[in-house]
Amino acid sequence: MAPACFWQCPGRIRFIGWKDDKNSSVYKLIHEYKVALPLHPEFGTEPNLFYVPPVGSFKFGASGEVTNERRIPIQFLGSLFGGVENVKRAQDTILAEREKMRKGIKSELCMILIGHDTKDRFQLNVGGVPFKTPEEVQPVKTQFVTPSQDTDKGYKGDV
Repeated sequence: MAPACFWQCPGRIRFIGWKDDKNSSVYKLIHEYKVALPLHPEFGTEPNLFYVPPVGSFKFGASGEVTNERRIPIQFLGSLFGGVENVKRAQDTILAEREKMRKGIKSELCMILIGHDTKDRFQLNVGGVPFKTPEEVQPVKTQFVTPSQDTDKGYKGDV
C-alpha cells in the first residue's frame, strides 16, 4: 500500500511504481519522456526517487513587466539534477507538451503529470498483485460516528 502522503497529496504530484515496468507512468516519466531526473546523479547512488524539475514562472522586471528569466535559476536546478542540459531538456519537453494541449492536441505526458487517475499514479504490482487502496486494506463502514452512536463499541445512551 502506498504511504499516506501519496494518497493525501493535494497536488497529486507523487507517483509510485517500478522504474523498469514498461506499462507504468513512472517508467514513461523516466525512460520515454525523460522528464523525471535523479537527484545528484554524480554520486552514483542509483536512486529510487526521481523528480520532475519545475518549469517555474518568469520573474517580473522593475516596472512590472515579465522578463525572460525564470524565478528558479536553471543553474541551481542543474546543480541538483546532473547539469543544466538535463534540466533544460526536461523543461523543454514539458513546455512542448503543454503547448500541444493548448492547441487541443492530446498529450500523454501532460495527462500523466496531471494525475487524474489514482491507478495511474500508484502502479506498484508485487508478485502480480496490484496496490491496495486504504479502503481495501481496512474497510470503513461508517465515517464520523460519535461515541454515543457507536453501538459496536458498547456505548449506551448519550455521553
